[in-house]
Amino acid sequence: MLYQVYDLYLFYLYEQYLCKVLSILWLPIVLESVINKPRLLCTQVGSAGRSEKIRTYNMRDDRTTDHRISENVYGVSRLLDGGRELDVLIDMIQTEARYERLIEQLSLQRDIQTSSVADSTSR
Repeated sequence: MLYQVYDLYLFYLYEQYLCKVLSILWLPIVLESVINKPRLLCTQVGSAGRSEKIRTYNMRDDRTTDHRISENVYGVSRLLDGGRELDVLIDMIQTEARYERLIEQLSLQRDIQTSSVADSTSR
């Protein structure tokens, strides 16, 4: 019984020691992240200019424009309620993303073919 109490006491002392060591090691890292956080936020937050906008909701014309794909969807209130217009917009964005991936894959394949042709002619 006495050994168990002594073991628990040693474990407690060792735990306290580790907490002090870790706090000494982690303090500069935590301070640096706290100091740099405002700078990081400033780089993430834009000027809200027209070129940075993803989507514009025009209530007067009942139109939503997604600037990433340059498409308009009519029926703003139904879109915001999660209606069919939202599904249409999501489908258009997904189609555009698939198209861009396909173009990227085709250009990579063309680059690979071009480099393999160049390698075979240089031999």
